[in-house]
Amino acid sequence: MLGEVALGWCEAGQVPPTGIAAKPLAGLALLSALAATPHDVLTLQQLCFDQGLDLLPLSPARLCPAIDAAEQGDVIALTSQLKAIRGMAQISLDLQWDEPTDLQSSGRDWLTSRRKRATRSAMAATWLIDLARTLQLQASPVELRPGGAVIHLLVRRDALPSTETLAHRAGPLDLSGARLTLIGPWPPIAFAAAFR
Repeated sequence: MLGEVALGWCEAGQVPPTGIAAKPLAGLALLSALAATPHDVLTLQQLCFDQGLDLLPLSPARLCPAIDAAEQGDVIALTSQLKAIRGMAQISLDLQWDEPTDLQSSGRDWLTSRRKRATRSAMAATWLIDLARTLQLQASPVELRPGGAVIHLLVRRDALPSTETLAHRAGPLDLSGARLTLIGPWPPIAFAAAFR
């Protein structure tokens, strides 16, 4: 159902894209727009980000009660959170090994396959965490996936790394049969909760 939703906070004076309202409040602005689904909210947040706004995004599930939080004295916290993400972007790294498509012939084969995927997930998580430490980047907790892992990194918007640069800087790992995919840049959605 179409309704007005809060997209996130930015500093007052930043000009949002057409169709997005900015409600000023004590040096901040709550951006809002009409949206029907969480996907619409993410699309609008990305539009704000692409136009250069430093956006502290709100979860698509959190609708307009966001202004209540600011009115209850969270303005100082929101201001410091916005300063922490100024000029920053989120990128995500997805390290996955290609899974064989053949069906296992026995329960033992199936268990061996699951163990191998779990081992690969653990290796991917360790490699991604080491990469974040090596590059001294703020990282979200690693999300384990079957046969791999994903990590979200907070990087400078004006110095976005390439996949090749990241893989080279990270250190040794047998990546044969693996794909390292860089996704983004986008607003620091994975970090918004960390800033609250």
